[in-house]
Amino acid sequence: MSDPATTTADPPTAPLDWATRLAAMWDTPAVTLLGANERGGTTRLILDSLQDPRCPFQGRINVVGRRGGTVFGIPAATSLAEVDGEIGLLWLLVRGELVLPALRETEDRPPRGAIVFANGFREAGNIAAERELAAWARRHGVPLFGPQSVGVASFRHGLNALDLPIGPAPEPGDVAVLSQSGGLLGLILRGLRRSGLGVHSAYSLGNEALLGYASLGESLLADDDVSVLAVYAENVSSVPEFARFARAAAEHGKPVVLLLGGLSDAGASMARSHTGALATPERLVRGVCEQYGVVMVADPDELVASVAALKSASCRRLGAAGVGLFTGTGGGAIILADAMSAAGVDLPQPAEGGHANPLDMGAGLIGRPDHYREVVSSFARDPGFDIVVNVIPFIPTDADPPSFTWQLQESIRIVRESGKHPVAASLRIEDPAGDAFGPDVTIGYGVHDTLVKLRALRTWSRGEPGPEPPAGSRAAGGPTRVASAAETRELLAPVPLSWPATWTIGLEQDAAEAVREVRFPVVAKAETGSAHRAKEGAVVTHVPGPQAAVAAIGYLRALFGAAVTLAEFVPHDEEYFVGLSRAPGGAPLVAIGPGGSGVEDKDVGLRLLPLSPRQLAALLRRHLPQAAGDGGFGEVAAGDGGFGELIAALERVMRDPRVESIDLNPIVRAAGGELTVLDAKIHLYA
Repeated sequence: MSDPATTTADPPTAPLDWATRLAAMWDTPAVTLLGANERGGTTRLILDSLQDPRCPFQGRINVVGRRGGTVFGIPAATSLAEVDGEIGLLWLLVRGELVLPALRETEDRPPRGAIVFANGFREAGNIAAERELAAWARRHGVPLFGPQSVGVASFRHGLNALDLPIGPAPEPGDVAVLSQSGGLLGLILRGLRRSGLGVHSAYSLGNEALLGYASLGESLLADDDVSVLAVYAENVSSVPEFARFARAAAEHGKPVVLLLGGLSDAGASMARSHTGALATPERLVRGVCEQYGVVMVADPDELVASVAALKSASCRRLGAAGVGLFTGTGGGAIILADAMSAAGVDLPQPAEGGHANPLDMGAGLIGRPDHYREVVSSFARDPGFDIVVNVIPFIPTDADPPSFTWQLQESIRIVRESGKHPVAASLRIEDPAGDAFGPDVTIGYGVHDTLVKLRALRTWSRGEPGPEPPAGSRAAGGPTRVASAAETRELLAPVPLSWPATWTIGLEQDAAEAVREVRFPVVAKAETGSAHRAKEGAVVTHVPGPQAAVAAIGYLRALFGAAVTLAEFVPHDEEYFVGLSRAPGGAPLVAIGPGGSGVEDKDVGLRLLPLSPRQLAALLRRHLPQAAGDGGFGEVAAGDGGFGELIAALERVMRDPRVESIDLNPIVRAAGGELTVLDAKIHLYA
């Protein structure tokens, strides 16, 4: 999903202040419906929204129809010129070819905002017409939504101009909703209302001719009345724009919940190296989300649940978001713990010992209040936990024994007083309990709902803006070549890595003579220039001695017609992969995960560079937990040969404009503890 506010023709000399213009739009004295009629139902729906008794528009409603007369009892002008006073927010219900001429009629008194309902623009191949709309709106500083928009609403400002049947309007609040789909916008608004979540504003973006998720989202981040952004997008075609928006949200301390309906093929040309093949749009977007704390969800219900979780924690970052889980019903805790493990939400062992995690206290403690308080308090105080979950069979009501209610309320109180965030996880799916247990507590309704909410709290807590991204990076793209072994060694000379001894045997060289000086065992590799030699069969491992080496050399020469390098075998346990490449737009990115063959199919994480120490720690603990240091969250293996120093050095190599990508696979930790690279491949721009 591109953001044409930054890419359409006829750009302004300076960015427009959309936040100020949106504020003026919400303060409009009038809404004007151009093309209003009593056919089809669209005009009726918009009027119903404007006249909703829960959110009635207090200004003037103008209707303009070429036949004049009245439209649903409102006197109709026959042209915009007949409208007295301000046009205000202009709803364009006319055919696509009439939209731009209508806007040009208003140049002496531009509207405060414009909604384009018609189709027939970019989605129909008419890109030029859509660009003209954006250029007109930009010249006049008019927030324009669409084409194919079904309107906007601000429940805080008493203006609902949606062409959607959303039922009773939600309460005013601080959640802003941006959606490319009108139907999903209505679904999300209904879900937020049912969950008791107030809405600041809602925007149907449609084709996003002018305002897309990035430009509109960044404007909303600057609004003090907005705390959370809920976004539905059908594509992310510009990763740099998405990353800028995600980082801005992290800087403002305002979480974004993203429901992503599709991904473009942007970045497909990056598949020359391991890192490039890994940097698919989906993986890269997910990496950016993890890096900056954007919560990705799978459906509208998860979106609403995630917003509810973030709001229940007042949108605070909860330290490292370590989860401690206790219960009086062991079976329920096992089910939830298994679901958390499958979803990658780990349960760290208590830092101070003495308890398990999860902790099964047994149902008998409910009848021993003092001991119950003592056990819960001891568990909640553990420094390894920032979120403390009480797994219960159901949310108690007035009809249940008072002991059940007491137990839950008391556990919530104790967890709060310990400085941790309480979660009550019901095993039963039921209707929301609202704020029956007070503010600042998350309630999970069933295993899946609880899991979604824990993921939201954890993702947001573990993201941060990190260092400022570099400016002026070389744009990705263009033909490349594989660097020679000498070039690779020269470029990687400043990088804190050790290398095994190697011997290269040319095509015409006598293999038996060449292997006399080799120290065995070795690994034999054909110099094919490919980043995927193991997958292509160009690597023979564990060559024990000279006779086997001669055979391996002959085999690889015959198969690939290339020189063969013998590399000293380095005994090791784990294999790691570290690669760097360039995201679309040129920003350097790093990929980290398990190494060896088939790395594209392994759990590899991607992040944009540079990384803060905390972002690096989160990346290692998520994708290479066995390589992370022994310290707590925010610490990684340090000293010469540590991953932090390694990645920092590789990032400096990527500043060389000749370098397109670097693949180190595998990296192993040798007997002395130093990181040793067994194979390295660099692609240079040709």
